[in-house]
Amino acid sequence: MKIVQEGKIVNRKIYISHEIYTKVQKMKEGKLKFIKTRDRRSRVMPEMIGMRIQVYNGKDYKEIFIKEDMVGFTLGSFVPTRFFKSHGGAKKKDGGKKK
Repeated sequence: MKIVQEGKIVNRKIYISHEIYTKVQKMKEGKLKFIKTRDRRSRVMPEMIGMRIQVYNGKDYKEIFIKEDMVGFTLGSFVPTRFFKSHGGAKKKDGGKKK
């Protein structure tokens, strides 16, 4: 499949699990409201545009809405698994009080 990104054509191998593919077909028929999956490596296909998919990030399921710009990317690229909170610093030592 050829995907156009920022003015250049990118050839990517498409992988989509059989489970997700069958759920996409059921969703097109109106049998499902959303897809819930743990498979982060499956690619977004053009048939998925406009669908809601819940992807597992290691703790819970995060919902993403598939748009036209997302075609060709993996599902895991839209749901981060690691979150940066903050470094210690002066706020942590003083209990948040400034002098």
